[in-house]
Amino acid sequence: MFVCDVEERDISCPPAWKHLRRSQCTPLFMNAYRMRGAQAVIHTHSKAAVMATLLYPGKEFRITHQEMIKGICKGASGTNYRYGTETHRGRRGGRAARSVAAFSAWESNQVFGQIRPFELRDIKERERERER
Repeated sequence: MFVCDVEERDISCPPAWKHLRRSQCTPLFMNAYRMRGAQAVIHTHSKAAVMATLLYPGKEFRITHQEMIKGICKGASGTNYRYGTETHRGRRGGRAARSVAAFSAWESNQVFGQIRPFELRDIKERERERER
């Protein structure tokens, strides 16, 4: 994991022998922090995530139950967000991202087919019921 400050100065990086480099999306993440006051950016390139946010008619896409949210600390509280915490992302252009900017719809290991936006909620609910 690469950790940098808001000026993009490295705080922590993977070992050099791993030959890793920052994501080309880093400037986009930094804009979410600087321009929108986001506290974290959750990012995925899954087809399902991109399609869900493009099809959603509102200005802001909101979703819950994202596994990756558990790795984000709530400010100075010392506790992390929980699995059911709501995350959101502003529509194209990054409008309205507040505390957590999320580029995610459902886990990328899901099979993406012809899913209409209103079905995403129902699919996720059925998956949660099966896990219980």
